[in-house]
This record gives sequence, structure tokens and C-alpha cells, in this order.
Amino acid sequence: MSSLNNHKATTEPRALASGCSRSATFASRGARSLTVAALLALCLCGLGCARNIKLKPLPAAKGGSATVKVELTYNRNDQVTIKLQAPAPAAYGPEFTAYVAWVTAPDGKHATNVGRIRVEGGKGQLVTITPLRKFRLFLTVEKEGDVMQPGPQVVYEAPKEIEW
Repeated sequence: MSSLNNHKATTEPRALASGCSRSATFASRGARSLTVAALLALCLCGLGCARNIKLKPLPAAKGGSATVKVELTYNRNDQVTIKLQAPAPAAYGPEFTAYVAWVTAPDGKHATNVGRIRVEGGKGQLVTITPLRKFRLFLTVEKEGDVMQPGPQVVYEAPKEIEW
């Protein structure tokens, strides 16, 4: 019996030293390459999971431009980054103090104030989140930033419904 055990002990390392170890090494390299390729694909997807949208100025707008970047977050919300290059709100009248970003569901029935955009030196930015997968976005100029309903001074809007 001990000679059989010795025979196994001496033949298994030889088998591994022959072609078996080469195929195991090749399989290991293939698995590593596949893992690296999968990680690279995930990274590229993460970089490509954003939409950039140029907002359309409406007749009330007094020049400038606005862009929106929408990114899907880990929590399945949409992170919305609005960049605004525009005159101070007071350019619309001395009573106006803020630009306000609004999001509505596609039916447009209820608008939600998602934040005030402070403009200094002609530039402003807001980063906010919405749980909506489909929504419309627009900017108004308001007397206060904490208003609950949009006023009539709509200055920029997304050219179409934003869908993620």
C-alpha cells in the first residue's frame, strides 16, 4: 500500500510539471484577462453614463447660456448638474434675486423646486438630485429662491423631455 502512495506522490508532480501545469497557467491567465476586460468595461460604462443637454433660451432670457449634465447615481437617482452663464437675476427687475431650477414629471402637472442657482460674475452652478426617470427641466427667475410654484419668468428649458 505504501508503494502505491509513493507512486502517486511521484507521478502527480511529474504530471503537473508536464503539460497539465501549462494549461492551468494558460487558463489562469485567460481568467485574469477576462477579469481585467470586465473591469475596464465597467469603468468605461461609468464614464459614459452621463447625458449633456444644452438648455434652450426662451424669449424672456436676457442672453447667456445654460447646460445640464444628467448622471445616473448608484442609488438609481439622477444627479443633475446645471451650469449657467447669465446676467444677475436683477437684470430682469430689481425684485428678482434668484434663478430657480424646476423639475416636472412628463405630464407637467406638478413642478418641484430642486434648487436655487446663485450667479456671481455671470456664472452659476447647481448640483441636485431627482428620483424621476423621465422629467422636464426649466429655469425661472424668481423674487426668492424658496418659492413653491414657478413664476411666469421662464428663461431656459430643456428642448425635450429628459429620459434616462
